[in-house]
Amino acid sequence: MVLYFAKVLRFARDAEANELKSLWQEWKDYLTYNLYFFILIISESLLEANNLDLPGFDILKQKLPIMNQGWGVIVLGIFPIGIIVFTLLTFWFVDPFLVLIFKQTLGLNFVSSQTPVLAQTLVLLLAYYLLSKVWGNKIQYLAKYGMHGYQRAIILWYIPGIALLISTVIHLLVIDGPPVIRQYPLRVLFVIYCWIVGGFLIFRALSYFGFDHMFVVYLYFPEESRLVNQRLYSVVRHPAYSGLIHIAIGAAFLSGNVNSFISILIFLVGEYLWLSLVEEKELLARFGEEYAAYKKKVPAFFPRLRNIIPWFRLMLGLG
Repeated sequence: MVLYFAKVLRFARDAEANELKSLWQEWKDYLTYNLYFFILIISESLLEANNLDLPGFDILKQKLPIMNQGWGVIVLGIFPIGIIVFTLLTFWFVDPFLVLIFKQTLGLNFVSSQTPVLAQTLVLLLAYYLLSKVWGNKIQYLAKYGMHGYQRAIILWYIPGIALLISTVIHLLVIDGPPVIRQYPLRVLFVIYCWIVGGFLIFRALSYFGFDHMFVVYLYFPEESRLVNQRLYSVVRHPAYSGLIHIAIGAAFLSGNVNSFISILIFLVGEYLWLSLVEEKELLARFGEEYAAYKKKVPAFFPRLRNIIPWFRLMLGLG
């Protein structure tokens, strides 16, 4: 479904009015005949996952009472998908609208060519703003709602923030701009490499770190937290973020244009600032010198050259 939607986004801007109308009708027909079955498949998968013994999933269910109800699990699954689809639709409409404003209304031709980057940056900032509320509202939510404050923060801020972050990565696949890289076969090989590495990193992070850590359970329940002592985390501090960054880099190279590369640079800077100013600030406060020493020793996203081979072995589960 996401790939189909990416196709719509890529070709919609350059289509003539009648072609656009036809494409939109095709999209509506696709939704009409397939969305119901898509929701059923997702719902069944979520319900099945709810019964599996996934790392940290039982703890997450304890902290999110809504997950103990079948409909609650489905809502938590469909909710972020809806946000992603809505955000991609917004990109589709906003990108050409901003071009119209800057180019025809204000006469700023140079700025008009960078409007996809502007839209990407605005959504990225909104994602980090929503995620910052999870950290910033912790004391207030715990005082007002008790243990249910965590569930409120996850539903109101964390899930929408993560969904917007994922949307910016998908947007990199279809972002327009002047082409930079033309060696298509080599570019595709690099993209495949990035996506395979990114997928393995996220999978390993979930396996070792658990859903409880990935959903920041211990931000609200620090007395139950622990430092994860797994060898993958001796090579990079944040393998899940590293996986997302690899996938984003692959998406940017697949587009291969000026705006996709500017956007990925902004994405990397955003991830670094987010960790430095929010997440790791809280981890330093929670674990003190132990985490400070770990932070000095281990890089955040990419392994040091001497650790490349151990990194690949650990990523593949061979270490």
